[in-house]
Amino acid sequence: RFSEFKQTLVEEQQSLRLQLDVAKARRDRLEQLEVRQKVADELRGRFPEGVLGRISELLLPTQKRFDMALQMSLGGMAEAFVVSDAAVARQCVHYLKERRISSETFLPLDRMQDPKDGGFHLLTQGSQVRRLATLCVQHNEKFLQRQEGWRETGPNAIDRTASHLLNGTII
Repeated sequence: RFSEFKQTLVEEQQSLRLQLDVAKARRDRLEQLEVRQKVADELRGRFPEGVLGRISELLLPTQKRFDMALQMSLGGMAEAFVVSDAAVARQCVHYLKERRISSETFLPLDRMQDPKDGGFHLLTQGSQVRRLATLCVQHNEKFLQRQEGWRETGPNAIDRTASHLLNGTII
């Protein structure tokens, strides 16, 4: 009886440790998100006409089922900032260094080359499963409405960035 009781307690302890580890991991992820959001808000506040936002804030999947595929396609670039030009990107890097904030990736709109129109659309014609990734994203309109300096040019900037990052990607 004692060994059964002891085994029950060991199993319960393992279960509680697992729950605790899951809760700690969730807390850590939330803290990281909070820090990233704070950096984004700080940069947008400091350079309102120059910093649009992170790719993950700007683009949404057109359907829930494309979410994971788009996350995989974008990879680490999902957390990159879209900025108006290279000069703003340099200012942002300098600002982050001054405040000893972790480094970030910046995508200057003036340095993005227009994507070359390949025959990728031919691979997706008539297919219910394959789609061009650029057709599976949409603007985050709620986010854009809060960006006063970007209301006019924001949608074009987002389209250009999505084309730049997802050109030739089929999901």
